[in-house]
Amino acid sequence: SIGAVTFQDAYDNNGGLAAVEAGSSLTVRDSAIRDVGCGGSGRCYGGVFDVDASTLTLTGVDIQVDYVNLDDIRGGIIHADDSTLALSDVDVSASSINAAAGNSYIYGGLLNADGGSVSMEQVSLVGNTVSTGYHLYGGALYLVNTQVDVDGLVVDDNAFNATHYDYGDANGIWFYLGGTTSDMTFTGMSI
Repeated sequence: SIGAVTFQDAYDNNGGLAAVEAGSSLTVRDSAIRDVGCGGSGRCYGGVFDVDASTLTLTGVDIQVDYVNLDDIRGGIIHADDSTLALSDVDVSASSINAAAGNSYIYGGLLNADGGSVSMEQVSLVGNTVSTGYHLYGGALYLVNTQVDVDGLVVDDNAFNATHYDYGDANGIWFYLGGTTSDMTFTGMSI
């Protein structure tokens, strides 16, 4: 468990700040994350966190990142496979995430999860820019085969820019919810 810390200037393609390896658990509370992101080239798995068959809990965390990656991005902030994510009182604002290559894909400009579960309580995604020269799958969220429970989500004043908007577009709801997703609950949303 980590608390009351400001993290900044960390870059890596497998979780710019942290890779949470299989069977692990990481809790970050009452902290700020600034200028963290992917390494610049190669496929990016989570600009801030890459979570693999583990648990990530964020409580009272403020995130502002700005980075350019020259290849695909799978989760501009968080990438998770078969994991448990619990986000409470999390604010992602004024962030800029860019997959710069002409044929780059973004799967979840802010969050990419495949399997496991995601719970969000009082999460705000406001004033962010996600850009790619090619395909955008879920401007804000790309969730596949994932149990989802959301209570209090604000998605506002974001810009999602891509040549193609395959799932989600810049002027609509920015979610891709695919696969055999079960037990989805959304309450208290503002989009």
